[in-house]
Amino acid sequence: MRATFYAPLCAALLLAVLFLAGCDTLADLHPDRLRAKYGWTEEKMLARGWLDGRFIPAQTAYCYHTLADPECFEEPQPGEESRLIGFIANPVGY
Repeated sequence: MRATFYAPLCAALLLAVLFLAGCDTLADLHPDRLRAKYGWTEEKMLARGWLDGRFIPAQTAYCYHTLADPECFEEPQPGEESRLIGFIANPVGY
């Protein structure tokens, strides 16, 4: 009778040990550890389809004609509306 009581208890204890031992491997999936151990970068993981891309909103920029290359600012320049090439603004809600 005692053996039937200890068998489920031993099985439960063994399963608990196996589950807890598996938790340590989840820590290895941290991107810093993957980069250090295997040389994986976000770019390589994206190329292989292991990660989904993420949305990075563009910074606000107002660009104006100059004699050389266009010059961009974070704020609109008063009185320079005629030289405005275009602008990039963060979408509403971000």
